[in-house]
Amino acid sequence: MPSSDCIAGGGQCLYPAIGVGGDICCCQFPSPSPVGYVYANVQIFTNNVPSSVANQVGWQINISPSSCGSPVSGTGPQSGIQINIGNCTQVTLTIQATSVPSGVSCTPITASATVNAGQTAVLALSCSPAPSPTPQQYWTLNVNINDPYGAGYIITDNYGNSLQAARSLTTSFANYPSNVSSVTLNAKIQFNPSNMQCSINPSTVTVNAPSGGTGSVTQNFTVSCTQTSTPVSPYSVDVKLVNVDSY
Repeated sequence: MPSSDCIAGGGQCLYPAIGVGGDICCCQFPSPSPVGYVYANVQIFTNNVPSSVANQVGWQINISPSSCGSPVSGTGPQSGIQINIGNCTQVTLTIQATSVPSGVSCTPITASATVNAGQTAVLALSCSPAPSPTPQQYWTLNVNINDPYGAGYIITDNYGNSLQAARSLTTSFANYPSNVSSVTLNAKIQFNPSNMQCSINPSTVTVNAPSGGTGSVTQNFTVSCTQTSTPVSPYSVDVKLVNVDSY
């Protein structure tokens, strides 16, 4: 073909055409960039868990840009997975575990790979025993009630715990999970001693958890009473003076 057409078409004149007059050459055009598919090999390694675990691991490969294709899902190690990427020439493949056996945790070793159309990406997961769950931690609320009168009282909180007594008392009221930052206590008198009117203070109080959500705190209460009438002694005797006339 004419060398000018070869160059204009993106080709390269390798050498003049033999036996042909004029500006004619043998033209070579580069191969078009491959489009349509990429491939993936999924490897799953096991560490301190049975090797059979690898065959039970579910995974998903995501494609970026997302317009180049839909996610591909599978289970266990696989090779030569064909992934349709449409007319895209380059994509990034990213793998994540979607399901694992109980007590196992799987994380990516090779989380992603960028490949051109026609190339193969190698993606890998590593599976090991899942970390043991952290034991739930608690804090303790103690109460100290000064009740020298023997008045009956009740103390409740906003979590349904309660304490009833009619004497001075120091005791553990309740345990709360460490994520409970405060509780509200309400106290009231249930019955009064004979000829007395009593109150308990504080009647409402908010108690904050100790620093770090563990340990204990103490809340004090005081019962106060006043006498309502003078008690009558069972041994009192009425004495009347009687005037006696002298004879």
